Amino acid sequence: VKSLLNKFGMGDCKPVLTPITELLEKNDGFSKSVDPKEYQSMVGSLLYLAIATRPDISFAVGVASKFSSCPNESHLTAVKRIMGYLKGTIDLGLLYSASLEPHCVGYSDADWASDIDNRHSTTGNTFIMNGGPISWLSQKQRIVAQSTAEAEYVRCQTSCLAVQTSK
Repeated sequence: VKSLLNKFGMGDCKPVLTPITELLEKNDGFSKSVDPKEYQSMVGSLLYLAIATRPDISFAVGVASKFSSCPNESHLTAVKRIMGYLKGTIDLGLLYSASLEPHCVGYSDADWASDIDNRHSTTGNTFIMNGGPISWLSQKQRIVAQSTAEAEYVRCQTSCLAVQTSK
């Protein structure tokens, strides 16, 4: 995390408590374009962290990654916020208990129509074994749910598929 922050000139950034505060949209009407290569490099580095060791940033990085082809200032600000969150939580990591009995628990949730541009919902889940996450996911649902209940039903299907494929 320290090398990532330094690589993008964020080593001395202000720490923040949350990785995301508002949902982004493709074009807010006033933000100017930014360099796509730099933005893609930043998002790619954050994706690596989200996949490898930091499930807490998965949703925020997923939202930011949608705008990699045509990023603007508001998208870059969101990516920098994620880095500020990493700065404030630099000592967090995955920790597993040395318990003799393996204990696995799964959690999942969905929002309803959080994508401002196309009204798709997002599903998230995590599976925890011996106190630490072993699998996590945050992804846009394939269909447009007509209600919160339908978004949760789609989430259940996605979570069940995740359990079946991980066996």
